[in-house]
Amino acid sequence: HKTNTAMQMLTTKQLLSPPTLLFKTIILLLTMGSSHSVVHPELNNVLPKHHRAFIYDKASPDLMGYSAEHGTDYIKNFKPESADQPKRGVLYLKTRAVTLTIGDVKLSTMLPKMMFGMAQGKAVGSDTCGEVVFSTSDEFKVGDVVIGETVCMGATGGLADYCAVPASKAARIPAGADPLVYVNGMCASTAVFSFERAGYRQAGSGEGKTCLIVGANGGVGIFAVQWAKNFLKFSKVIGVSSDVDFVLSKVGADECVDYRKGSLKDLLPNKSIDFCMDCASGPGKTDPDYAPVVQKHLLKAKGGFLSQVTTKSTFNIMKAMMLPKWLSGFPGKRYDNFIVSNVNSDDGKLLDRVVQGFERGDLAPIVHTTLPFAEQALREGFEQLKSRRAKGRIIIDFAKKK
Repeated sequence: HKTNTAMQMLTTKQLLSPPTLLFKTIILLLTMGSSHSVVHPELNNVLPKHHRAFIYDKASPDLMGYSAEHGTDYIKNFKPESADQPKRGVLYLKTRAVTLTIGDVKLSTMLPKMMFGMAQGKAVGSDTCGEVVFSTSDEFKVGDVVIGETVCMGATGGLADYCAVPASKAARIPAGADPLVYVNGMCASTAVFSFERAGYRQAGSGEGKTCLIVGANGGVGIFAVQWAKNFLKFSKVIGVSSDVDFVLSKVGADECVDYRKGSLKDLLPNKSIDFCMDCASGPGKTDPDYAPVVQKHLLKAKGGFLSQVTTKSTFNIMKAMMLPKWLSGFPGKRYDNFIVSNVNSDDGKLLDRVVQGFERGDLAPIVHTTLPFAEQALREGFEQLKSRRAKGRIIIDFAKKK
């Protein structure tokens, strides 16, 4: 799940270690919802006093509400630097496009009521594309068009006319490129990073191996299939989805199994998977949990790797990551889970590699619908997202009028 910029990408073992957990919690609480004077007075001449924003609001349906005249002080006061954040500056953007993510919805319900005040009045939305109108970074200049991850739930979000993005979580897109295409790079970065964490980074490094993508019809799953096929060159890419025809004909998987027809252990050969990316398991009561079946029955005994974007429970994470392998129930297997995600890798070049993937055509968004930035359209978009029936990305186009 995505959270404040004070939290960077960590393995679960690192995150849950007592010193790290205590330190991270203190930093998070200090930075979320904190109030500062305007960091750069020049912003008063760049940003308007008010703008349109879709905000976290405890008095609104689904804890999210629309404001046509929302103050911009929360952007002007944004300070992303912390003990974890490389001090590479901040980009202040005029928003061009945003992709809706299920994380935007879940974050509002994950916080205890007593902590919701940290998010109150801040804009929703993490994945954005916009034009730089003010920069404190040496890497970017005014007029650049970038993709980036805003820091919502306590700082600034993308579903607003203006937003702020840490330079360490941004990448420049080619001049004249379509923002509606490249805004999907934030979602694609999750897929690419998942492969890289498992050691699949070089072009063609999947040759001779088999890859399984659970949830291949979803936002991250689609890009995972494309990256595995087009860049890493896995010999076989298998999708798991109820929409078999879509995954085969549109997404491009070699094979697809329908999870409604039985357990994956009965639908796929035993010990046949080199790498599995699970985009479907989740913490909700009705969410599935594919980890046990994948780990026990499907991964190869040597070198098999499971990467989960989300997971069923914290206990499962601790079991797989913290206990000795002979106690975890997954002997000889490797496991990775995204608890707190940073869209950029340690070398700071992940987003650049994703942009290059779009330029080459290795990555190409499949768009479910494009909507204008208006209250009713936003609510309809989130309802489609929550239904889990959207085939591809739901994009908010700030230039679209109807």
